[in-house]
Amino acid sequence: MIKHKAIMIGAGLANMAAAVYLIQEAHWQGDQITFYSLDDHGSNDGAPTVDTVDEYWNKNHPMENTKGYVARGGRMLNYRTYVDLMDLLSRIPSATEPGLTAEEDTRQFDAQHRTFDKARLMEGGIGIIQAGHLGLNNTDRLLLTKLIMMPDSEEEKLDNVSIADYFKDDPHMFQTNFWYMWETTFAFRTQSSAQELRRYMHMMIYEFTQIEH
Repeated sequence: MIKHKAIMIGAGLANMAAAVYLIQEAHWQGDQITFYSLDDHGSNDGAPTVDTVDEYWNKNHPMENTKGYVARGGRMLNYRTYVDLMDLLSRIPSATEPGLTAEEDTRQFDAQHRTFDKARLMEGGIGIIQAGHLGLNNTDRLLLTKLIMMPDSEEEKLDNVSIADYFKDDPHMFQTNFWYMWETTFAFRTQSSAQELRRYMHMMIYEFTQIEH
């Protein structure tokens, strides 16, 4: 009998999903699957602010306060986007609610604990900024539209192109409410990949109508 063995490099969501499907669809045993990961914490865990200054802030908006902690990102369970994730969670029992799947538990918790935010952006010396206005000018809109409308067959044009490279003739983009909200919501930096930005724009297009929340 052939004994199968799966070696997962990294313990992220994709590999966790692969393990679930191997167990449930291919009828593997848990001891046939091994994860190797360098991370000793979750991808969204916080870190001391002083450790993140060089990674997440730049000359356009330097950090004014290095106290406390910064979370690297969040996970927005937009049900219209995360169809595959909801399918995955529907296969896993809830860890805290007997009789419910992780999907049912997530939806129930979400319905009972609605977002109640007072501020999306704040500026030192001013306080809360009204973030409903994205602050995009026509050049910003044109470049974003070109990025979104680029066919998949042409995405290789963005190989090794950073977001800063893509908007090199449009420094205004990085001073808009849109960019401040988008980079902090999805943990982007100006040095991040323009390809990744394009893919997130496709996946999270729904957030344009509610990103200020």
